Amino acid sequence: MSRLKAQFKYASLKESNSKDILDWRNDELTRQMSHTTDLVEWDGHSGWFASSLTNPNRLLVMCVKMKIQMKKSQ
Repeated sequence: MSRLKAQFKYASLKESNSKDILDWRNDELTRQMSHTTDLVEWDGHSGWFASSLTNPNRLLVMCVKMKIQMKKSQ
């Protein structure tokens, strides 16, 4: 019998992740837990995101949950 085990992988963000990050930032629960609860507009976010990607003092990463199938040991 096999079972699933959750593992996490970290990935550096790319320009193609910008919309997802904005969507997460503007999520109602995320906003409730943030210092700034206002909606972030695309223009402001896209500028911040682009400059953050090239800022050597900033590292943008995301954690991705992966499901790994484990084989039963014999």
